[in-house]
Amino acid sequence: MRKLIILTVLFFALILLSTSVLAINFNSLFTSLFDYFFPSPPKIISAKVEPIKVEPSDWMEIIAEVEDKYGVKSVFADMASIERVELKLIYGDEKKGVWKGKWFVHSIEVGKSYNATIVVINEREKTSNVNVEFHDDPVFCYRRMVNITGSQGWAYRKPVIIDNTQNSNTLTNYQVLVNLDTASLISQGKMRSDCGDIRFTDSDGVTLLSYWVEPDTCNTTNTKIWVKVPSIPASSTKTIYVYYGNPSAASASNGNAVFEFFDDFSTDTLSNYDHLTGLGWHPIPYGIAGSCTFSYDATNKRVNVNCPDDYMSALSPKTTLLPDMADLRVRLRLLVSSFSDSNAGLSIHVRYSDISNSYYVALSNDAGESELGKRVGGTDTVLAETNFAASANVIYTLEFRIAGSNLEYVRDGSVVASAVDTSLTTAGRVLIYPSEMVGWIDDIIVTKYTSPEPITIVGNEELPPIAVVTLDTQTLISQGKMRLDCGDIRFTDSRSFDAALWTRNFSYQLVSGCNSTNTLFRVNVTPISPITIGKTFYVYYGNPEVTSASTTVGLGNLTTTLLPEETWIRISGGTANLLITGGEGNLKIK
Repeated sequence: MRKLIILTVLFFALILLSTSVLAINFNSLFTSLFDYFFPSPPKIISAKVEPIKVEPSDWMEIIAEVEDKYGVKSVFADMASIERVELKLIYGDEKKGVWKGKWFVHSIEVGKSYNATIVVINEREKTSNVNVEFHDDPVFCYRRMVNITGSQGWAYRKPVIIDNTQNSNTLTNYQVLVNLDTASLISQGKMRSDCGDIRFTDSDGVTLLSYWVEPDTCNTTNTKIWVKVPSIPASSTKTIYVYYGNPSAASASNGNAVFEFFDDFSTDTLSNYDHLTGLGWHPIPYGIAGSCTFSYDATNKRVNVNCPDDYMSALSPKTTLLPDMADLRVRLRLLVSSFSDSNAGLSIHVRYSDISNSYYVALSNDAGESELGKRVGGTDTVLAETNFAASANVIYTLEFRIAGSNLEYVRDGSVVASAVDTSLTTAGRVLIYPSEMVGWIDDIIVTKYTSPEPITIVGNEELPPIAVVTLDTQTLISQGKMRLDCGDIRFTDSRSFDAALWTRNFSYQLVSGCNSTNTLFRVNVTPISPITIGKTFYVYYGNPEVTSASTTVGLGNLTTTLLPEETWIRISGGTANLLITGGEGNLKIK
């Protein structure tokens, strides 16, 4: 019985196996017959051309990766119906490989796009194809020569070299003093008689810098101008520029924009100060007995001071206007019309924390009291004597410089005393402290200060590198020679119409009037330095693929004239370029 069961199982297993084999053979036969009558096309895995942007005389590579079970018979590329290029197998085999060909580009037009149709044929004559786009690398089709003919507006500039090589600190928003001979420039007709056309820019020739011209120094051989410079590198130099020569310009001198604190008393600003007596914190309204009186002189634009015998007070800029400082310069002008005692005068206090602690410089009618000193813990100590007795009815400039432990007493621009002291190191207030005197004070300035301080050197006069170009873009746009937004304008001194060959692009600013008969451009022509009258450069246009490169440029107004348009022409099928100039039928080979 057991043998019978085993034989039955084997019998049915044999039947099932036979059925599977027949099914497999049938499927294989069906597939083979279908493949014979309906063969599949080859598979193009990838295809590309390199480069995509070309122009006549360039070589282009056509590359295709192809797979086919029957084997690839041939691969070729139809180059926009211009020419057929055969591709050769360079990697793999006929069933899967990479095919490559090369084409010498010709007969394409400026700015147009084309298709390379890559065709693959297998051994069963089935084909597949794919299109790969390429296009002409457009040049700038038109140009005009620009001739520099003169200058106007800010017609001149001079470099100002700031030498900070002796200082290891980077200085930020630092006030530097520039000495300029404006008398010569005014006598030559190059500058306004009021110095109102002076301007300063940063190294880029674009960024305007705040400045202040000291009163009564314009039209002198030593005009003093303070300039706020954003950054001066450590142990190095920096160049800024002073511009002038624009008779229609108005003064931009502004002490408030330059200094840490500034008061020329052009208006009544006494409310900007705390009024202190006896170097103590005892606010008293102006004019109350027991203190000096400070009153505004609207006629002469200054503050009158009246300190009777034995009276003394101080003005201190409010901390909201002048925060506590440690390293600074404080300077003012003063005149004493009368001294109320034999040791009267005025002092400047810095790093003032309270009645017992400050550094000071004093100007007195007593030579023994004109000194550089300190008060520490309520005790006064003289650090340096000047042995100078101030006189009545003489205008003095009093200045105190302090940086770290270095202290300097400056009178009328000259250092008359100095000292090194480390007693007081923290930041403090500034006090202007008259004692037993009648007179006035004016032009209070507070600057940052470092030691050693950078020095400035004014260089030689030069033409500002900004040229003004006026172009009729309306006509060019209507003729289809320029983009509607004037974005394809470019300036350079290169003679090539192909921007890829330019070594120097000039930055420019589209000021106004695109698509008008008087479109105004300002062009930075620094690359053609030295800039002289008669120098030339080019304006290019007629490239629809580029976009605007307009940016901000600096001061200066070099006048220019435009020469006739020149047109770039490509000869189909060749490598030569023709340049048509003058519009009178003359051809020049370029």
